Amino acid sequence: CENYKNLISEPARTVKCLKEQQLKKCVDHVTKIQTELQETVKDLAKGKKKYFETEQMAHAVREKA
Repeated sequence: CENYKNLISEPARTVKCLKEQQLKKCVDHVTKIQTELQETVKDLAKGKKKYFETEQMAHAVREKA
């Protein structure tokens, strides 16, 4: 029983370490993508705000003319 336990535990430990390494890489990658996405959404929101402000100014100018 102990012999089988020893035979199984080492490969299982190796697989666990490999999975943890892959998970860390994936988490780092997802975190980077999420940060880039947040920046893009902020830029998009700023652009949308500027667009609406410009649109309102143009509408006001048209009404005055």
